Amino acid sequence: MFARSASVLLHSSLCRSLFRTPFGVFFALGLVVLTSTRFQSRWARVRWSSSLAVRSERRLGAAVSAGARSFRLELNAADADGRSCVHLAASAGNLVAIKALAELRCELSAQDSAGATPLSESVARGHLGVARLLVESRAQLNAERAPTQLLAHARGGEAEAVALLLAGGADADATDDEGRTCLHIAAAAGNTQLVRAVLECGQPCVEAHGSCVNKRDGSGATALGLAVRYGHGASSKLLWQRGAKLLLDDGETHAQLASLARSGDVASLRLMVSMGADADAADAEGRTCLMTASATGDANAVRALLDANADANAVDQRGVSALEEAVRADHAHVVKLLRAAGAEIQMDALALANVLCDCARRGFLQRSALLLSCGADVNAADYDRRTALHVAAAEGNAQMVSLLLSHGADCSLKDAVGGTALDSAARGGFHDVCKLFSQPASTAGQTL
Repeated sequence: MFARSASVLLHSSLCRSLFRTPFGVFFALGLVVLTSTRFQSRWARVRWSSSLAVRSERRLGAAVSAGARSFRLELNAADADGRSCVHLAASAGNLVAIKALAELRCELSAQDSAGATPLSESVARGHLGVARLLVESRAQLNAERAPTQLLAHARGGEAEAVALLLAGGADADATDDEGRTCLHIAAAAGNTQLVRAVLECGQPCVEAHGSCVNKRDGSGATALGLAVRYGHGASSKLLWQRGAKLLLDDGETHAQLASLARSGDVASLRLMVSMGADADAADAEGRTCLMTASATGDANAVRALLDANADANAVDQRGVSALEEAVRADHAHVVKLLRAAGAEIQMDALALANVLCDCARRGFLQRSALLLSCGADVNAADYDRRTALHVAAAEGNAQMVSLLLSHGADCSLKDAVGGTALDSAARGGFHDVCKLFSQPASTAGQTL
């Protein structure tokens, strides 16, 4: 009514005459402003903002009716920032207002000047009830802005917010600067609720091409690979059930398995092999994870790999097996596990002789005992036809001599110059060692 009266007055001859005086100019300009569409829109925004702050549905309905009746307001009109009544209600979290505006068939997916929609506003401000109502009313997001918001909420672990954004049209396949989707982020964090939300709400993407579950990030990892790497069993199983794959080559598989073995993360190691990782995957030098675990002495990791049917007799490019790694590191408990799984010494006679002789020379009593318990030939000879017994006698190591004799070492064997082990001990003046050769093998072994 006021605007209509002002318009009439503005166009009257009386008003035009007012332009001739300074006061009249300002008065007329004021009337121009009052009758302008921009002013009415801004005035309407004030009235609508007040209405939207009312929590009573009855009072809100009255305010809406009064506003529409008084200003003949276009319900989708926007202010200078491009924000409509729906934007304001969504930003304020006014569920009653959103419901009323939706019933009046307002535009629910309009974008303001910054590209924000009512749905993105409500999610960003944590008004998830409003967001849910907007989604149910088929409100949509700005396709260009949605990925950034989706990934931000995924990094925050906000499963419900992510679900609403996906339902509002956000692309589940969108990636950040590191090539990670929201599913990668959820899997790496072990957020099972978020993983489930992405899988369920991103279903159209999954059904269309499956990349949502098997897409690789910038480092080449899949969501399942990340979940397994960080030991998130529940998330891994959920992904596995939905068809997710590790998609690792031998080198990558070995690297991850070996890393888990070195860190002692047996649960993740078991999880990884249960998800299809090859327990016999090897690196560029032919080393398997079982060799790594055996060298570190992690019996639990060794047991887990053996349970996954890892080859106990595999050798690397140097011909070294897991059993030999365990022996070299004096891990008797691991040697026992490997032997029970059928592991055998894989070295040829000369290599074995060199190892036994080196142990005898350096006094590695336990290592020698482990080798002999694994079936190593106690009489294996090196290039000089010297056996470990020759070397132990020459070093005057009575304990080593006793050990070798107790395992059936032949004291009559001669080296390349025709000398026996007894000759070597006598030459060195080791009389206590010489006495051992005159004792029965069983008695000599008691010295150990």
